[in-house]
Amino acid sequence: MSLLMLSTSVQPATTDAISFVSAVHALGPGVKLLCTSRFSTTFESYFSTADKLEISAHGEDIVMFLEAQMQQPTALGRYIRTDPTLKDEIADTIIGESHGMFLLARLHLNALSTGIKSSITRKAVRAALKTLPTTLDGTYSEALQRIQNQAPDLADVGQCVLFWVIWAEKPLSILEMRHMYATLHLADGDALTEDDLPDTETLTGDCGGLIQIDPESQTARTVHYTTQECFRRSHLDLAAMARLQLADLSLAYLMLSSFLD
Repeated sequence: MSLLMLSTSVQPATTDAISFVSAVHALGPGVKLLCTSRFSTTFESYFSTADKLEISAHGEDIVMFLEAQMQQPTALGRYIRTDPTLKDEIADTIIGESHGMFLLARLHLNALSTGIKSSITRKAVRAALKTLPTTLDGTYSEALQRIQNQAPDLADVGQCVLFWVIWAEKPLSILEMRHMYATLHLADGDALTEDDLPDTETLTGDCGGLIQIDPESQTARTVHYTTQECFRRSHLDLAAMARLQLADLSLAYLMLSSFLD
């Protein structure tokens, strides 16, 4: 007997995944297939007769994760040290809104940590707990709103990087994005120099926690594949703007005096 494993979380095209599963089924009963996936109506109907096991994070696991994060030397950590009961309130609320998903727990805590910059009392922190989004799409929309509510220069960086990563046709390296952002702010006729390049933290630090850097490839990616899916599905109004900016930047970069000399 052979055992094959397929994870649909790596986002193969649905038709390709179904074709693969069909080919495996055709091999006969001697081949067993183990698939992992988030809920999908397509896969749910295809595997309607298969044995299923729902897997989700236990509350205790999420508590351990949250407690480790809340011990970090942040503004949120300072509030918790002065009022230990606040830690339990935060953990209980986030667990209730995370529906067994570490991703939602992480995004909720990040939203709270970012929002606390404008919260000067523990009462304000507790009020923020009551407004956490209850869905993944809502959480991403709230993260975008937090990016846009930053100071104009920080919002500009955060939105540019987020939109580039989501709508670029290939993974972007940190060096590429540094050159892109520098090109965006160059005056006509200026040459691009090292002094024009922003550092990595400047580029990724204001993206609402939605962008991370792969340490091996040094390319930027969204914090989870659902981030890209959500924005491409629910924010079509941003797609044209992002793609136009990517095209304009590509042309502007090629027209720099560094390449024309």
